[in-house]
Amino acid sequence: MNTRQLNKIESHVATHDLLTTAPEAAGIKSLPGKVTAYGENIGAILKLVDLQTRRTADIAQREVSFGDMYDVTLTNTGIALSYADEKEIPGLADQMRMVPSNFAKARLAIRVRLAQQLHDAVLPIVPDLVDYGLTAETMTDWQKKIDAAAAALPAVRAATADKKAATADLNAAVRKADRLERNQIRPLVLPLKKGNPEFYGRYVARRQVLDRPGVRSKPGTGTPVPPDGGTPVPTAT
Repeated sequence: MNTRQLNKIESHVATHDLLTTAPEAAGIKSLPGKVTAYGENIGAILKLVDLQTRRTADIAQREVSFGDMYDVTLTNTGIALSYADEKEIPGLADQMRMVPSNFAKARLAIRVRLAQQLHDAVLPIVPDLVDYGLTAETMTDWQKKIDAAAAALPAVRAATADKKAATADLNAAVRKADRLERNQIRPLVLPLKKGNPEFYGRYVARRQVLDRPGVRSKPGTGTPVPPDGGTPVPTAT
């Protein structure tokens, strides 16, 4: 979710808050039903924002699991490479010559498989690597990190798919809110520009959030706060 879209959501929430609480709005004929539809659309938007946030957290957790696997794999293959080079075991040395890009170039499932293959290749020579600091306990920890990354794969695939779908639905829902406010609500409020300029000014102030380059946040929360104390909108970042 980019800043522009977040600003739009913040504006819609603030505008809806005004239209449902200000007595001036209640007197506008045919407006209440349109405000209700507008509110339902905003509710759907906020649910999608929450889904995006949760799926982003799921994907971030995957990065932690895979990062742990990369770190332990690179450390242990480095030890095995040092041993293989000293003992002049070229085949093993070539297999253990790993750099971060070896993982970066592969798909996630292939990365797990590669780490497992390296683990299994090192396992038979563990007794010879004790003096290098690689022990049976080290190998157990390595296997646990590989297993954790493997276990994260199905959840990550689902989270990625859900986030992609939520993003598409969110874009559509925000466009719908834009259209409802612009084509159905604004024309009914416009006559109050002369009849009730104070209310109209508050309405315009909430809509101007759309034109801001960034989002100000409630201190310490990262939660955008609409102008004039409107309803805060949770961020997905």
